Amino acid sequence: MQINLLLNGLLLGFEQMYLYELYDESWNAPNNPEEHFGLFRHDRTPKPIAYALHWLSLILNDTVPSTSSQATSHTLIYALSGLPITAQHQLFYRYMDSTYIIVVWNNIPVWDNSAQKELTPPQPVQVTLDLDHVCFRSITVYDIYATTDPITTPLHQVNTASSLQFSFSDTAIVIAVEY
Repeated sequence: MQINLLLNGLLLGFEQMYLYELYDESWNAPNNPEEHFGLFRHDRTPKPIAYALHWLSLILNDTVPSTSSQATSHTLIYALSGLPITAQHQLFYRYMDSTYIIVVWNNIPVWDNSAQKELTPPQPVQVTLDLDHVCFRSITVYDIYATTDPITTPLHQVNTASSLQFSFSDTAIVIAVEY
């Protein structure tokens, strides 16, 4: 869920955000959530959020929001169909290699406060990305929550296509459209 908060901050234009905390405070307090806010467990092993932050920062390295004056003169026109109403998306431009990055995430509740239990994630839905034309070298979909390198083993990759379908649920997906 921290990824969604960070992505919402980017969408709102925040330039800096801070995370609390690096490591869980304790390993022997399983029923006390206050002890488990870390990106890493008490034994220093990474949680899924640590992987997601790592891969997201690598993919978004050297990007600017597509509305920035540093973005190129052409813009990427795209449509995402099949997204739930709780989904958000943001377009970035990576100028070092002329790649557009679309980050898609789902703003859904994950905790039932009255029942004090985790909510079941929604069933995956099929989402279609449609692009305005077919002059792209490749379209790649990354799972940033992968524990192995999602950059070398993406979820999907197609060459010279104008659309792509992918499964979407409760975790952020990153799509790279390479000119």
